[in-house]
Amino acid sequence: MGLTASQTGEAYQQIEVKLEELVSRWMEQIDPDLPVVLTAHASVEGAEYGAERNVMLGTDVTLPGRFVRNPRFDYVAGAAAKAYDGRLNSFKRRILFCKPDAVVIFDTLDAVEPATFDFFLHTIKPMDIRSQQDIRVQNNGAACQVAMLWPTDLAITQSDKFDPPPRPRIKVVEYHLTAQTSQPQRQAEFVTVIRPYRADNDLPGNATLEKTPNGFALSIPVKAAADNGNTAPNTLKVTFNPATDNVQALLLDNTERLIGSFTSENK
Repeated sequence: MGLTASQTGEAYQQIEVKLEELVSRWMEQIDPDLPVVLTAHASVEGAEYGAERNVMLGTDVTLPGRFVRNPRFDYVAGAAAKAYDGRLNSFKRRILFCKPDAVVIFDTLDAVEPATFDFFLHTIKPMDIRSQQDIRVQNNGAACQVAMLWPTDLAITQSDKFDPPPRPRIKVVEYHLTAQTSQPQRQAEFVTVIRPYRADNDLPGNATLEKTPNGFALSIPVKAAADNGNTAPNTLKVTFNPATDNVQALLLDNTERLIGSFTSENK
C-alpha cells in the first residue's frame, strides 16, 4: 500500500521519536568506564557523505544530529596565553556545561615570572557577595550563583568603574568583580562553578570541592527533571586531573543511579 508524502513524513517523525526514546534508555544504562560506539544503518543530519554513498541502493533513515551529541553535557577547551603579551607560558581553560544547571570552569596558568592572578566577573546589576563560594546576581526573573571554589583565599572586590575609563559620552553603568590570588606565584589553578536559576526558585544546595592527590573532585546538587515526579536533587560529580588534562563527570539521581556521564579524554 502506497503512502502519500504527508503520511511518509509522519511515519519518519514517529520513527525518530521511537529511536530517540530507545537511544536515551541506552545512554542511561551505559558503563561510564567503557567506551561507547553507536552504530546504525542510517545517515546523520548535517554529516558529509563518504564514497560509500555512491553505492547505496534506495534510501535510509536520517538521524538528527542530537543522536550523536551528548544530550546532557557540552564541553570546550582552549588556550589563551598568546593574548597576554608574553607574560604567560600557558593558559588553558576547560568549560563543562551540565545542561541546564551548571557550568564548571577549570583554569590552569603558568607565568613567566611570579605574579598575582586576577579572575574577573562583569554584570549589569550589582553582585551580592555573600562569600567567595556564594556570589549572586539577579536581573528581573533570572538569577545566577558563582562559586569560586579554588583557590580558597581570594581577595574579592567590586566596582562600578571601568578600567580604563570609557570616553565621557559613555554613560552605561556596569559592575566588575575582581578575585585576586594572595601571593605572587608562577603557577595557578582556578575552579569555578556558575549556576543559573530562576529567581523565584532557590538552588537545591551548594557546590563542594575536594583537593585530591590527582587534582580536584566536585559535587554539585542539581535539580531533578520536572517530569519525573521526584523533588529530590540529582548530584553532579566532576573530577579534573591536571596531569592528564582530563575532565570526567557523572550525573546521579537521588538513589545514586547513573543517568549521565562525560569524559573529555580523546575529545
